Amino acid sequence: PMAWYLSAGGWASRFQRMAFALVTGGVFTLLGAHTGRSWVPGVSGSVQMDHLLAAGVMGFMLVPLASGYDRSSRRFDYQRLFEHSWRNAILLPAAAALTLIFWMLLWAGAWLLESIGLDGFRHFLTQRSVAYLLSAGGFGVAIGLALGKAELLKASRQFTLSVNAWFLPLALTFALLWVLALPFTGIEKLFATHNAAFYLLWFGALVTCFTNAAFQDGCEKPAYPHWLALVLSWAWLTLIPLALLADWALAQRIGQHGWSISRIWASVAATLFSVYSAGYALSLFKRSRWMASLPATNITAAIALIVIVTTLISPVADVSKIAVTDQLERLHSGKLDPSQFDWNFLRFSSGQYGRDALKGLAQNPSEEPRARQIATLADKALALKASSSPPEHLSQQNALDALKNKVTLLPHGTKLDEDFMRWLARENSDWDERSCLV
Repeated sequence: PMAWYLSAGGWASRFQRMAFALVTGGVFTLLGAHTGRSWVPGVSGSVQMDHLLAAGVMGFMLVPLASGYDRSSRRFDYQRLFEHSWRNAILLPAAAALTLIFWMLLWAGAWLLESIGLDGFRHFLTQRSVAYLLSAGGFGVAIGLALGKAELLKASRQFTLSVNAWFLPLALTFALLWVLALPFTGIEKLFATHNAAFYLLWFGALVTCFTNAAFQDGCEKPAYPHWLALVLSWAWLTLIPLALLADWALAQRIGQHGWSISRIWASVAATLFSVYSAGYALSLFKRSRWMASLPATNITAAIALIVIVTTLISPVADVSKIAVTDQLERLHSGKLDPSQFDWNFLRFSSGQYGRDALKGLAQNPSEEPRARQIATLADKALALKASSSPPEHLSQQNALDALKNKVTLLPHGTKLDEDFMRWLARENSDWDERSCLV
């Protein structure tokens, strides 16, 4: 459905739009099946959240790229890409806000009815299936309502970008001061923060956003006077050393501690920052217009991002698989002492890949002392319980005994229905039902 909503107005025919939505839905279904297969019940869902966020970014970029490709000229129409992507960027939060208002109205109505003794509607809203249907339906209607006010979306975009464009001179002033001071301060203090890549990449992301806000679709003159626009073009060169230092800081961290899921995603961000910083700097050699190389750079970065992200949330090179393989290699090579190894990462933060790795380590038949130490620690890690893990099942008989002996029914003397008790004590009960029984 999201592919259908967000591709509105981007295709020549309804059939092409439907085909795109179905193909996109199929791809996301396969990616979701892979993520679901790697999920381990009772452990952290951080892996799934990483995949969810990455898939959201990938899908958002995919829609305008697919609809913005001009098949007759065999090239991307940057103006169409700009219009479509920014419309969707404003459309999604607008629809989410309308859906939230819809729910506020539903609950206000439910409380109003309950105030005179009609509580059926409130109980109706608490059903999970009802919440799914109303939220999805409300969001779809909100998308339609927002698309019907396209001129308001465009006005909101124009206002937002025009205002944010004036943050670019300030941001590049900070970058220029930082680069000029760096030879005197050195990089020791920067690396001593242990967050060098984080600081540099976030600053780079902000400057890139402000630059795009100023450029917009490239059809109009920049918002700055000619002299300031020229200064900003040269000042962009200061982003290149920032990108190089971010890459260096991240490489050092990886060399010290190996790959982790967060470092893999950070390396993706660092790669994109390098592409943007170098690509935008090429504008100095293209004087046809201000920041002339920005469209080609953005398209290249978007395509690269889609390919990389899709690979990293698929079985081809899943981020968890890469991180687990690298950490195991460091453990087996002797770079890490088994007592200092992050066993919690394998147990709780790397999905099925980490769980399978722990089982393999715990079942190692070798009698060599280090191998036995690793096997013992792996076995202990497997026995750990996540603090947020759902409670284990009671046996069906124990669950029935708990219902009969530890639950008080009012009014006194009421008998609990036998079929209902057996349903509550079923093997595949929901988390909240199981919690009550435990």
